[in-house]
Amino acid sequence: MPSLNLTKPQAVLQAVTEFNELGRDAFLAKYGFGKAREYFLLINGQQYYDSKAIAGVAHGYEHPKSGPLHPSVFSGGEQTVRRALQSLGFTVVKGVPPPRDPDALVLVENEITVGGEYDFWADDTGARYQYPNQYRNLVRPGLPFVYYRGIRRSGGKRGTAEYFGTGFVGKVWLDPEQSADTPARKRHWYCAIENYVSFPVPVPRACLTRRVR
Repeated sequence: MPSLNLTKPQAVLQAVTEFNELGRDAFLAKYGFGKAREYFLLINGQQYYDSKAIAGVAHGYEHPKSGPLHPSVFSGGEQTVRRALQSLGFTVVKGVPPPRDPDALVLVENEITVGGEYDFWADDTGARYQYPNQYRNLVRPGLPFVYYRGIRRSGGKRGTAEYFGTGFVGKVWLDPEQSADTPARKRHWYCAIENYVSFPVPVPRACLTRRVR
């Protein structure tokens, strides 16, 4: 049975990038992890990641033949995940991440997603944006945002992860096509996009604020 073996910081950063592209819930579901309750990987002093999930997926990036570790084959916590990540120069904090209201948002609008699992969002660039219930309290009218897309492009092509436009969040409403008995955790929402301006030249990815989706 494989055990956690991390020696390359780049593998951890690759796992973080995938986490950002998929979003927390989709990332955890893809690899079978639950949400962290105690130990979190801290990036850029403000972005919190589920440390055990990141470590398990990073193992797969570093050791592609064995692949990512399932959560049942290794333990998290002080002596395993925290020690492994800190030995690579990362910061792992203990405790629940403090809530933080964003000053701006990054709206992720990828052309395609891994395996096409999340290509169903009914976005209309510059007009409206659809997002899951987990971001309901973050997306507020009046907030400025920038649009972001990852490296995957339609037709199997790959490009540069980049920002391509900006604007403001307008009114917010519940997806009218969902049934009234849809569980809250599965609801979808829309927000209107106001004052949208596309960038003449896309800006390569730099420091990120709070992403949505």
